[in-house]
Amino acid sequence: METLKKSLVFSALFFALIFMGCEKNNPTEPQNNELTTESLDKADGGYTTDDEQPGFGDMAMMVEYEESASVVSDTYAAETDSGMTNSSFPAYFVRLTWGQLQGDSTATTDTDWSGSIEINKGVLAVRKAIRFEQNDYIHLPRASRQLVEFTSLTNIHFDGIALIIIDNDSTDTEGLLTITAGAYSRTLTFSELDSIESIETVDDLGNEFSIVAQVKDVEPFAGGFFEGKWMRRAGKGGTFEGRWINSLGTSVGYMKGIWGQNLRGRNVLFGKYIHRNGSFGGLLAGQWGNDDMDGESGWMQGRWANRNRTTIGHFKGVWRTSLEVEGKGFFHGRWNRNDGQPEGEEATD
Repeated sequence: METLKKSLVFSALFFALIFMGCEKNNPTEPQNNELTTESLDKADGGYTTDDEQPGFGDMAMMVEYEESASVVSDTYAAETDSGMTNSSFPAYFVRLTWGQLQGDSTATTDTDWSGSIEINKGVLAVRKAIRFEQNDYIHLPRASRQLVEFTSLTNIHFDGIALIIIDNDSTDTEGLLTITAGAYSRTLTFSELDSIESIETVDDLGNEFSIVAQVKDVEPFAGGFFEGKWMRRAGKGGTFEGRWINSLGTSVGYMKGIWGQNLRGRNVLFGKYIHRNGSFGGLLAGQWGNDDMDGESGWMQGRWANRNRTTIGHFKGVWRTSLEVEGKGFFHGRWNRNDGQPEGEEATD
């Protein structure tokens, strides 16, 4: 099913790109995320503020990150929408994904993640089902505003759910979010949902569970999430690429970049974010580091700037990569912008 879907999308994008004309990339900009020590010492890593073709003109990238995220007809969505207009109610935006986060085309075993997501106070609503296919579904209608049940099977890729929690309970009870997905389970307090970017190994098959969340006191905000591939290249650093996602779980653009050590021995990263139509979104610059001695997991963070190279937001995330398999890896995180513009629109000059 996944292969057929990608083939159809790839064909459509191929013909679309034929009619879009020549590529807009500046010849001084890193091509295909090429990693060089020289690029890591250039201003902005060599990336420009030019507009691009959709997906940076890369059909393979557009196919990979044309995320299948379907809107769920959740009867409790209206309650969370009304709750987001009340400034006294905290709103928690949560993105959960599970399965082969780094991708494994050789996987042959189905993993059953069927389970539930439950809170002990407030109201919980599903905004998007991520990569759900024919045999994956949210159990509807729901019996409770505090419980979501789902059926999910993964193989070579992953599934996920984008959620919103509105804490409209006036009691002093500590809010709890409990996740049960196949062999995985975890309970988080609401207070933890504004500081978590977690990737956990679940089994020996390479399956992982990803949690990234943030809180906003009022309605949908100028911020969201990102995720994609964090890839090691030639042992001296690497590249990253992925999707830029708004707070409601919708992919609104693409990102790509390079990471490694510059000539001064600093761990730096540079990249660029564009909207789905290819228009400029922002320049990314920051740092990265390791969480373990092997260098297979770590963190990344930085700022993003508009066309005038004025900082208008920040990003923060975690990554996993492979020492044995070049080009295999995963990263995710969250971003915020501070210029007050609606999500997914271009940062003003």
